[in-house]
Amino acid sequence: MPSHSIFKTLNPAKNEICQLKLLPGKAADPIECALRVVSLDESPRFHALSYVWGDPKDTRGIFVDGQQYDVTGNLEAALCALRRRRGCKILWADAVCINQHDTDEKDTQVPQMWKIYSQASRVLVWLGEPSDATRAAISYLNRYRRARPFLRHMKRRTLPWFDTAAQENELRRMAWGYAKIFAHPYWSRMWTFQEFRIPNAAPLLVRRASVFLVIF
Repeated sequence: MPSHSIFKTLNPAKNEICQLKLLPGKAADPIECALRVVSLDESPRFHALSYVWGDPKDTRGIFVDGQQYDVTGNLEAALCALRRRRGCKILWADAVCINQHDTDEKDTQVPQMWKIYSQASRVLVWLGEPSDATRAAISYLNRYRRARPFLRHMKRRTLPWFDTAAQENELRRMAWGYAKIFAHPYWSRMWTFQEFRIPNAAPLLVRRASVFLVIF
C-alpha cells in the first residue's frame, strides 16, 4: 500500500521544495529514492522532469526512504531510464516532490513550478516508451545534429549542387523527424509544453535514446 508519510514538511517562507535523490541500481532492481528538502534561494542543483502522468490506474510501486509509494507507470519508466548503475541522480518530479494528498502544500508548490523548472540545471522531457517511428526519428535527428557543422560548412561554400539537392533532402528528413516527435501526446497538454519552453536546453528522452532539438 502507498504511504503518505514519506513527505517532508516544507516552509513556504523559505521557498523550500523537495528533491528526489534517485539511487543507483540495475535494470531489474526496484526504484529506490530519497527525499530531501532544499531552498530555491540557495540555488540547488537538480534536473527537473517534464512528463505526462499517464493512466492513473496504471500504477507501479517505488521505494522512497524505504517505504513503498505508488506512481504512474510512465513516471516509473522515466525513473528506470534515468537511473544510473553507479552514482545518484538528483531530480524534481511533481508526483513525488509535491504531496498530492495535501491541498495546502499543492496550493503553495504548484504556483512555484515555473520557478522550479526555470532554476533546474536542465529540464528533461520524457516521451515514454518509443514507437518504431519515434525511435527512427530520434536516430535521424541525432545523425543530423552530428553532421550539422559539415552542413554549415558546405552551405558557406555555396555549392550549387548542395543547395539544390542535399540541403533540400536533409530539410525534408528533418521535418519528418520533427513531425513524428511532435505527434506524441506530451505536446497536447499545455503545462508540459510550457515546461519545454523554459530556456534550459531540454533533451527529449525515450528509453535508451535521447535527442536535443536543433534548428537548421
